[in-house]
Amino acid sequence: MNDPAFGHKVKEFIASNWDESLLTPYYKSRVALNTSSIFIPKLDAADGPKAFGVEREVEPNRYLIWYRVTASPPQDGTYHFVGGADDIIVVRVDGKTVFDGSLDAMWSERSKETTYPLKTGMGSFGVLSVGVPFHASAGKPMKIDVLIGEWPGGISSYFLLIEKEKHTYEKQSNGAPLLPIFQLNSDPLTPKGLFPPFSPTPEPWEGTVDNLTQ
Repeated sequence: MNDPAFGHKVKEFIASNWDESLLTPYYKSRVALNTSSIFIPKLDAADGPKAFGVEREVEPNRYLIWYRVTASPPQDGTYHFVGGADDIIVVRVDGKTVFDGSLDAMWSERSKETTYPLKTGMGSFGVLSVGVPFHASAGKPMKIDVLIGEWPGGISSYFLLIEKEKHTYEKQSNGAPLLPIFQLNSDPLTPKGLFPPFSPTPEPWEGTVDNLTQ
């Protein structure tokens, strides 16, 4: 598979409402990894396959990692996913795609999203995408799918935050809100390297990880 074919396949997958059968013909890791958040500063694209122990079978480009979780928010409200990636990050909630922060658009409805500027450039991207709104209720779990991936190889980074409408957030000097990382526990994160500003106060969702697929 070459780069154009990979991009076409990812877009086809998102347009199909994440029809898993479209990925069946491709190699899949036997290892499933769990995480409580997706906030990954710059790393070598080769670290993706290496994390799954498949670096001998998978080249450090044109790969996807699919996270699934069932989770509910700390409060009722209307939410937006916010973030960005080099190269791919897309989120689906209860069967509906609501966010695409990929370097190149993977979701045909991404034009409905807005953006927040970053005070300093984040390498390949200088804004954070703001997904379309969705309603969530405390104590009522909903299925959330997160797709991240690398396209041509080289350097990767992935960031996913969460914003609640009508919630008061501290403002950055550029006017953008300082948002919490979307995470499933209250452990403070201390990332290293280049990453977008985030609120140091966790606002965790309650959830259980279903599985992860590469």
